[in-house]
Amino acid sequence: MNKNRYLIIINTMMHQYNSNWLNKFNEVISKRKKILTYRYRQAITNSNARLITFLNKKYINFSSNDYLGLANHPKVISSYQNEAKISGTSTSSSGHIIGYSIKHKILEKKLANLLDYPNAILFNSGFDANQAIISTIIGKNDCVITDRLIHASIISAVIQSSGTFKRFSHNNIISLVKILKTTNKYNNRLIITEGVFSMDGDQSPLNDIMMYAKATNSWVMVDDAHGFGVLGKNGKGSAYLKNCKPEILVITFSKAIGVNGAAVLCKYKILADYLIQCARQLIYSTSLSISQINAIDTAISIMQESNCLRRRLRNNIKRFKNGAKKLGLTLIPSNTAIQSITFNNIEHVLSLVKKARNHGIWLNAIRPPTVPMLSSRIRITLTAMHRKCDIDNLLQLLSLY
Repeated sequence: MNKNRYLIIINTMMHQYNSNWLNKFNEVISKRKKILTYRYRQAITNSNARLITFLNKKYINFSSNDYLGLANHPKVISSYQNEAKISGTSTSSSGHIIGYSIKHKILEKKLANLLDYPNAILFNSGFDANQAIISTIIGKNDCVITDRLIHASIISAVIQSSGTFKRFSHNNIISLVKILKTTNKYNNRLIITEGVFSMDGDQSPLNDIMMYAKATNSWVMVDDAHGFGVLGKNGKGSAYLKNCKPEILVITFSKAIGVNGAAVLCKYKILADYLIQCARQLIYSTSLSISQINAIDTAISIMQESNCLRRRLRNNIKRFKNGAKKLGLTLIPSNTAIQSITFNNIEHVLSLVKKARNHGIWLNAIRPPTVPMLSSRIRITLTAMHRKCDIDNLLQLLSLY
């Protein structure tokens, strides 16, 4: 075969492969646009826990996870800036090389002491932390049992693992017990739930889960991204509030703490050692910058002393819920900062978002595949920074729809 003919055949094959991929991409995107689940990113000028600016217009922000408003706290910002002048903006290395500083070590110890665990390990994000735990400890003879509404980071990690995946009905202990009865053949079982569920805002029945886990020699992992900082004494979170200690506790700093990053709290030192030795997400990622560590440390100190902010947040939640009840609105039952209204019809959700923007209120539509079909919603997040008038304006808008 001459060279030119060979190149023609190769080019034809490459075009075919490219066409297959492009056709696949086009099919998925076209379908999502057709059923109104296509995701758009919007370039925000700036935002904080109360206000957001988009296209030179300010809106009242009801989409932020900055529950205590610490992301814009002057002391947190100064901590980051002051450390950046000394150590720069990156560690420029994995923590297993030169990216693990004395300040990383001190913060891990501080978190362990705060939450009464022997060990804490810092990660770049909650997503990374969840992926690391499951990909590192779950083997082919293990079983992972999760709440049906568990976070996407956990679902994707379990699917990619070699373990068996089971899901129990949301917050349903009877459903969990049935699965536990049929999975005792596995070497290990890990039950995973969230302290506060990110889409519904309701809380997990941790005490009951812990009781049945202990009875069946299973471990429990709790992702407390939306509970840490706002629930329990001094914001210690869901597990502390329920007076229980899961084998694995994941906390994140990107919600109530107002800074990026996460930590895994380990009940057993040997588990922490194993993760440090084997978790690829930890070993092969550049560690959190020392500037971030400084900001996290400052924010956690403020969080511990911020009962007034948590009280303000609780009052805002109460004001919204009472107002919604008077209007006859049906909310997903939740006593946390996450308050959701579901709709069967995606068009209704998108229409409400558009109407809210016209009234200077920033809401977001949460649609499949993030949530199940027929449960598209407006996910309202309240913060300690919201004023009474902000909540009243939101209620007035919802009364018109």
